[in-house]
Amino acid sequence: MKNFAILLTVLVSVVLCSSCGSARGTINSLQNLNDELKYNSERFTAEDWRDAKMRLDKIQKDVKKYDFTDEQLKEIGALTASCYVYMGKNTLQSTFKDIRDAVIQAQGAADEIKAIIEEVKRNRRDK
Repeated sequence: MKNFAILLTVLVSVVLCSSCGSARGTINSLQNLNDELKYNSERFTAEDWRDAKMRLDKIQKDVKKYDFTDEQLKEIGALTASCYVYMGKNTLQSTFKDIRDAVIQAQGAADEIKAIIEEVKRNRRDK
């Protein structure tokens, strides 16, 4: 009988916590994503960024499913904004790197074209 009472208590606790845990779980997921971006994003691959974006999209869909207090909504807003800042920082860094690489490639191409033109001029003078 004692085991039945313990089992019943556990089941009731699980049922009660699952109803409030979903909303809190959504905030926890957002906090976890934010922490992951904060502490690990410097080492993210393109695939990691896609996963992070998909996770954020899913969390935002989940936010619409539940009712939150004003304080929770503020927390969600702050965490979401923070995630977007980290994602935006990555986008800027990636864009700047792409621009830098393109400029260096253009410089290399220009140097090569200049060398070829000078060689053609020398060949004409030598004839």
